[in-house]
This record gives sequence, C-alpha cells and structure tokens, in this order.
Amino acid sequence: MGKETALMFAKVGATVLIHGRNPKKLADTLAALREANPKGGQYYSYQADYASLADVRAMAETIKKSISKLIFSSITLAFTLIKGLLRKMVLN
Repeated sequence: MGKETALMFAKVGATVLIHGRNPKKLADTLAALREANPKGGQYYSYQADYASLADVRAMAETIKKSISKLIFSSITLAFTLIKGLLRKMVLN
C-alpha cells in the first residue's frame, strides 16, 4: 500500500498500518495521516527492511504483540470507504 492509499484510508477513519525502512519517512507519513484526519484515528508504523528475513520476523512479532486482535473485513472496509465518499460528496 502506498502513501496516498494510506492517506485515503485515514481520511475515512480506517485503522492504518504502515511499514518502511526509513524512520524519517515513517514519521513524516504518520504526521500526514494524523493531519488527514484531525478527529483522530489509529495509525501504526513499523520499521523493517523486507530484504532482511530477520527484520520481517521481528516486525511480525512486534505487530503480533502490539495489536492483540486485527480483523480485516472487506465488507466493513468497503462500507467505511463508501460512507466516507458519500459524506465527501454531500459536503462538496
């Protein structure tokens, strides 16, 4: 998922997980996510290099420990996106 996609999800109130190698870029992206939805949201960032299996394993363990229950529901996601888009259409 790219930065623009993450921002789109943040704008409609989704929980967003991002990962990257560069801590500065991660911090900048987190700031952009918070700015995209000033009402607040849940945003998580994880630093890892996907070229390193050790980094990927460590990141997976960190995610597993920090997020006790992460459920991905495409129906809920679709509803959230549609609701956000409809709200935007009504306000514009």
